[in-house]
Amino acid sequence: MGLALKGTTFAERRKMHMAQPSWCLRDGLLETWMRDKSKHSRILDIGAGSGETERRLVQAGFENIIAIDLESYLDTDFIGIAPELHLLDVSKEIIPLEDASVDVVFLLQMLEHLENPWHCIREAVRVTKKGGDVFFAIPFSTSFVNRVKYLLTGDVESYSAKNNHVALFSEGLVTKLLGDQLMEVDRYYSEGFIRLPFHKKIRFRRGLLKRMFSRKIAFHLKKC
Repeated sequence: MGLALKGTTFAERRKMHMAQPSWCLRDGLLETWMRDKSKHSRILDIGAGSGETERRLVQAGFENIIAIDLESYLDTDFIGIAPELHLLDVSKEIIPLEDASVDVVFLLQMLEHLENPWHCIREAVRVTKKGGDVFFAIPFSTSFVNRVKYLLTGDVESYSAKNNHVALFSEGLVTKLLGDQLMEVDRYYSEGFIRLPFHKKIRFRRGLLKRMFSRKIAFHLKKC
């Protein structure tokens, strides 16, 4: 979901993208997911971006938070909120945490940026405790609207030549990605919409039409 803005460099567009909170936060999913979690939960946020997830978690009373990203994109106001910030390439590097040491893992809109999301998922599973929760969000490349777009254009939304999305997930690949250690608990869809002329949209916020015209999807998983 890079921002293809004229007059900006790729690095500038990436930084602007990182400053945007995930749709999961805007739609209130973070509060839903963490409502019944212990405030002492150890939380790992892979792809922390600007730190908006950390800020909301701290506001909700969670303090044992670990953030990971390729570089530090944390807003100045958020620096210091996460007790730990690790800078590493999760496509190939080992997460510096012990096995089964984390209660909750977030991978929100970051797997599609990785050259090797399989390594990242393996590492996320490794550090998650048995019975722990993994939440990840990706572009919904197999939605009805994307299937139609692929039929007509040979391409899908969110994977343009101007952004930095490189890993595309079909339904079958998501199943393979989860393997036998992660069990799907639930899935969530972003708001569906149809674009109209003059920057207008018809929006769908519930039911089948929301799912058909959604562009993003999130999963709640449990480690078996």
